[in-house]
Amino acid sequence: MAIDWGVGRYELMAKDLAPAAEVVVNRAAVQPGERALDLGCGTGNAALGLARSGATVTAVDPASRLIGVTRERADAAGLTIDVRQGEAASIPLDDDSA
Repeated sequence: MAIDWGVGRYELMAKDLAPAAEVVVNRAAVQPGERALDLGCGTGNAALGLARSGATVTAVDPASRLIGVTRERADAAGLTIDVRQGEAASIPLDDDSA
């Protein structure tokens, strides 16, 4: 049985996970202009941090509601993130594109 991450209020849990995303982004040491893929982006915690680091970010999640949240957060922060709906088993990107 698949989990539908678009059901419920994942945003509440995502706030608690934001510090972990910050640690991951900092350890990745992304440089401006590098490409980054946030697969299973949820509400965009890591994607936003990566974009703030200057990365060209693609964020993918299966839940349309959550990718909407990521888009809204990116827009509010003035960040450009390519947000797409998709599954990890079949990422909606060409090979070597992100």
